[in-house]
Amino acid sequence: MNEKNLDSSLSSDELWLKIINEGKENRVEVNQRMLIDKMLARYSSEFVVYRELIQNSDDAQATSFTLEITCDPSTATIDYESVNKDDLSVNQRKRTNILGGIGQLLKNHWKSDPTSPNKDTTDSSLNSQRSLENDFNNCIITQIRTINNGNIFTEDDWKRVITIAEGNTNVDAIGQFGVGFFSVFSYSERPMIQSGKHGLAFSWQNGKSLTTFRKELSNDEQASTTSIILKMKNKFILETKSSLEINEINDDVHRPTKSKKNTMTNEIVPTMDLTQLKAYFTKVLSFTKFIDELIIKINGLIVFQVNKTKKPLVSTKLSLAAKRINANTEHNLLRFNSFNQTEQEFSIQNGPSITLNHIDVQAQLTIDKEFHEQIRNVLKKSLPSTVHIQFLFPSNNILLQQQWKTLTNNNLNNQILKELIPLKFHNQEILPAGQIFIGLATHQSTGIGMHLFSHLIPTIERENIDLQDPYISIWNEQLLVSIGKIIRFIYDQIILDAVNNIHQDVNQQLNLILSPYAFQPSAPNKDIGRILLDGFFSSQEDILVPVKRCPSDNHLSLIPSTEACLSNSKHIQAFLPVPLVPFEISKNNFFKILKERRWIEEIDYDTIVIKIHQSIFLFSEFVELLRWLCKNNSNNSKVYIKRVLSKIHYRDTRQSPVIKLENIEFYDALNINSLPLPPNVLPPDVVAHISREDLQRRLSLSAMSAKTLIEYYLIENQHHLFHSENTSKILLSFICQNWNQFNDAESTIIKSLLSSIKCIPTSQGMKSPNESYIRSSNLSS
Repeated sequence: MNEKNLDSSLSSDELWLKIINEGKENRVEVNQRMLIDKMLARYSSEFVVYRELIQNSDDAQATSFTLEITCDPSTATIDYESVNKDDLSVNQRKRTNILGGIGQLLKNHWKSDPTSPNKDTTDSSLNSQRSLENDFNNCIITQIRTINNGNIFTEDDWKRVITIAEGNTNVDAIGQFGVGFFSVFSYSERPMIQSGKHGLAFSWQNGKSLTTFRKELSNDEQASTTSIILKMKNKFILETKSSLEINEINDDVHRPTKSKKNTMTNEIVPTMDLTQLKAYFTKVLSFTKFIDELIIKINGLIVFQVNKTKKPLVSTKLSLAAKRINANTEHNLLRFNSFNQTEQEFSIQNGPSITLNHIDVQAQLTIDKEFHEQIRNVLKKSLPSTVHIQFLFPSNNILLQQQWKTLTNNNLNNQILKELIPLKFHNQEILPAGQIFIGLATHQSTGIGMHLFSHLIPTIERENIDLQDPYISIWNEQLLVSIGKIIRFIYDQIILDAVNNIHQDVNQQLNLILSPYAFQPSAPNKDIGRILLDGFFSSQEDILVPVKRCPSDNHLSLIPSTEACLSNSKHIQAFLPVPLVPFEISKNNFFKILKERRWIEEIDYDTIVIKIHQSIFLFSEFVELLRWLCKNNSNNSKVYIKRVLSKIHYRDTRQSPVIKLENIEFYDALNINSLPLPPNVLPPDVVAHISREDLQRRLSLSAMSAKTLIEYYLIENQHHLFHSENTSKILLSFICQNWNQFNDAESTIIKSLLSSIKCIPTSQGMKSPNESYIRSSNLSS
């Protein structure tokens, strides 16, 4: 039978059986060296070894993790230079500017107390600490050892650790002795594990095959802890004199150099940056389940220690959250059970501390069995029956407390703690800078001012969220939507608390409190932030926003965003009696997103005109209205201003009579006291607050002439002004002062009009000119 007939007569199953039964057997060779090297290529992020070992320690319920670095002090005299020295100097200047960032804003808000009793002590302690560290600068690292006080290895643990990629089948473990553990081979050719009574050593055979040797240790070698010992296979320089690289919003701020060049041999040697390592360890504590202490030692000397303590908070509002969110959940993957809130204090030994708000949401897995089986096939283990969704962020009280003063001093420890805050300072704004944590921090940002931890399923290197796999992506997207819904609930509680409890510098403080919700695009995957936003806006319940209902209000109110308006000028809120988000607050990106999603509208010009014509303004509000018109840059501004000025009602005080202006064309520069003006003339007390240039150029008003004003007073319906002695004296004097502005014919008409009006004050009352006499000086004598 030829090949053509074979292909057409046999099915694929039959062909497979034929080859298996009749073919020659050859076993597949696995080059373990190349396999591990290729895995390590996917685990290329900085400090990945520590990430994996700390995660394994937390899974083992350790409360303390210590990193012991051993280096050769004799190598400190070798002269090295930065590989990219020029770039580093430029970036260093950028970082110096950035470091002022959030600390400087806080410093402006709370003037630092130079007499703070702990400041000098802390700085002195830090300087002493850094002096000791710098003795090890440029030393070659010879060994790394990690120690944790968690559960010692069980027999299953020993079996798993020698099986590549099997990992921990415990559904609650983030990762334990799976692919990630083999990152230790990036540092060492012969890693060792010492746990309880046993020790295990890895060894390469023929450069391709990895074998292990396990031995029960003698009594004096046994320990109640677990250690991972890594004898360094390559040179690493310990860098202790660097400054902290700030993970800024801008992408053009580069990381510090990761290698140095021996000036004598030109050998390129990678570095291990102690400052970056300290910052990394501090951030690691964000969501550790059991670990609350991380320590770094160099040659037995403790150079850094950071601790986390928790304080439970009771909130009756949070207890209602699960029911509310369940009622608005369309999918059936999770059912929320409880919300637990704590304050978590992160403190550096002999240094500053910072407190952040932590919320742990527990949800029961209600996933469809068939779908769960598909997930299980991919993960090789089940999803946990209880899913935790955790948030770390500054609370209202924490944002506004005096403890933040300590972070305005840009010493290293303060910078490290600032890195823990999920906010960044950029172009005079505080912007969200939260990260996704899958166990430990990933490269994925959230786009909001909160760090997030949950059972999101990552890509193999655990740096990004998997949105590609057809089943994993569904789980991740639905979980992110649920997280967005919880963020919405947190926002509701925070804005309610803020409006009810802030009484000074309200706009400034509200802007600070809203900064975590100034949504930004997430990176590197923008879809993460988009899905979180979709969850945030998925509820049909009103989004409450702070507004001033009218210009005279001394406090803010919370109303649904659909009933509120945004304005494009600070002057509008000072005169328009509509519920407006304060202009200073409305610049927050949160309101830009609300507007884009049609949850709030910017008040339009036509609505403003209608409201103006319906309103009776106070004097100060009227002035602000005119100032706004002077700054109006719309295309048809002159036409629009004329519409606005067609009808204005205002009063000096709430008890004063209403002044009605219509079709305003003039402004009063004559300043005649006690005389009413025509309704089309802007009064002098208002004119005093607007420049002549704006009156004429922006408002298109002309100065009222004396002649025109006199003609107005001579109109019949104004003759009553001449019947009063006080106003008549002023009017007649004003006419006499400006008599030369009238020609003979006009003068004759004026004389004729006045002759018929009783406008002359006499001893017998008001008389017409023909009835009046001037006292003679002769008769008087």
